[in-house]
Amino acid sequence: MLIVTADDRVLQAANTLPQDRFEVGYARSSQEALATARQGFPELVVLELRSGDFGGFALAKELRDIPGMPPFKLVMVCDRPHDRWLCRQAGAAAVLIKPLSDPSALLDALDSVLQPIG
Repeated sequence: MLIVTADDRVLQAANTLPQDRFEVGYARSSQEALATARQGFPELVVLELRSGDFGGFALAKELRDIPGMPPFKLVMVCDRPHDRWLCRQAGAAAVLIKPLSDPSALLDALDSVLQPIG
């Protein structure tokens, strides 16, 4: 899993994820995210809609356009509830609204995205 954020609160929530279930890579910038993804294609990406030097919508497309990149599941984090639609347009299977006051919200979103259908 690749978590792309410059928000310390999102990173704190990620640090609560069970280490026996999730191997997590982190990036704080778009360039770092692209470099990390090229080193080992992630099955799951957690990405902020707007953060630091990147826009999550464009970065999600750039990640998908990496040569050889297999499809990945996308969870997006945004600041405003009405931006959910934009996250969905970027291909997000789940959307979280900041602040993540309960760190388990991230785990719940990951579980919902990774749960097999049927």
